[in-house]
Amino acid sequence: MLKRKRRELNLTQSKLAKKLGISKSYLSKLEKHPSLCNPNINFILKLSKELNLDPTEIFLYFIESKNSFIK
Repeated sequence: MLKRKRRELNLTQSKLAKKLGISKSYLSKLEKHPSLCNPNINFILKLSKELNLDPTEIFLYFIESKNSFIK
């Protein structure tokens, strides 16, 4: 979901990572392996603003990825 939305907005990983104040490698991890990430609420809010997504949608994205990882 994150990668798709980033691409829809024509943002590279480098550009989005810079806007978010994170490394490109961490952004890649968020996109490819969300179950291994544990973003805090402030980061989710910042990410939702940059990607024009509802913060709840992003939160659920991470929760669902963790649930599928645990099963």
